[in-house]
This record gives sequence, structure tokens and C-alpha cells, in this order.
Amino acid sequence: MRSGAAAGRLKKVNSGQVFQAFQELLMNPSAQHTTNAAHDSPTPAQEQDAVDAIVPIIPIVLPLVGGVLMFLLAFIAIYMA
Repeated sequence: MRSGAAAGRLKKVNSGQVFQAFQELLMNPSAQHTTNAAHDSPTPAQEQDAVDAIVPIIPIVLPLVGGVLMFLLAFIAIYMA
């Protein structure tokens, strides 16, 4: 749910401006399109990909999860025997 201030800003957008921006994007998709809209938080200079954020912790998490899985399977085998 959006706050009242954010909803107020959304109502001020003119449909003609939206159509014009969409038309410019279709005509020239490679152009860098910037807006003068006010943002609540600054955007980072370069966004980090989700995969790039996870890759460094894979060598730590994968063996831990494997160890937990082996323990659980051994526990189930002993319990069933």
C-alpha cells in the first residue's frame, strides 16, 4: 500500500506525458531515458544483479546445506530401522 504522499504524486502525472515517454522509448529504445521525477531514495550508480550477490556465498552455504541434509537422511534411516 502506498503512502498518501506517494499516491498524491502519482495522481499528478499527465497521461499525455506518459504516452509521449512511451512513444519516445519505442522510437529510440537504445537511448538513455531519464526522468525528472522525485524519488524517495537515491538509486545506486550500478544495480547489483541477484545472481552476482549470491555467488560469493555459495562455497560456504552449499557444504553446510549438504551436511544438514546428510544428517537428516541418516537420522531418518536410523529412526526407520
